[in-house]
Amino acid sequence: MASIPPPAPLKAIIPALFSNNVRKTSPIDTPPNTKRYYTFARAALTDEQIEQISYPVGFIPLNFYIVYQSETRTTYQQHLVAFATKYDGYIYGLYFDINAQDKYDRCVLKTSKLPITIAPTAAFIDGQYLELYLNIQNNPTILGLVTKTEPLASIQYSKGDNYMEVFTGVNGIEGQAPKITITDLSRNLHKIHHV
Repeated sequence: MASIPPPAPLKAIIPALFSNNVRKTSPIDTPPNTKRYYTFARAALTDEQIEQISYPVGFIPLNFYIVYQSETRTTYQQHLVAFATKYDGYIYGLYFDINAQDKYDRCVLKTSKLPITIAPTAAFIDGQYLELYLNIQNNPTILGLVTKTEPLASIQYSKGDNYMEVFTGVNGIEGQAPKITITDLSRNLHKIHHV
């Protein structure tokens, strides 16, 4: 009888699944055939910002947050990952879009020793995406669920310098994943202690 994989600990999740990376957009993406950089950094939220985050029933906040920015030469998007647990012992990542935040300098996100601050005027909008972090054969792995108009599920993990991700919807695999190359881990994510 198969069993559920055990939870992945936060200290294993962060370096394996939240390392900075670069992807080449496909010909049908906007903008097409260009590099998109994903940069992750630990974030510090004010009490007022923490109050903006709505957790589903049964989720217990870990008060650990990551801001990430995806960018090309001409566009950028920012998101917040709020980590939580439940009484099942697993760690979850809840995603929020960040509105009204100026673009971060990618070098600052990568090299800051301290957690990154978010503008007090920024708003967090539910991204309708939830991740569950599992330990599958000693490899931290994401099971993700997009709950927008058409649901999507994903599995994601790192292998060497490559990051693997597959999304599937009601009609099978969605799109063609670009090659994802891991570059480095931001400085303020290097030492993750018990949260």
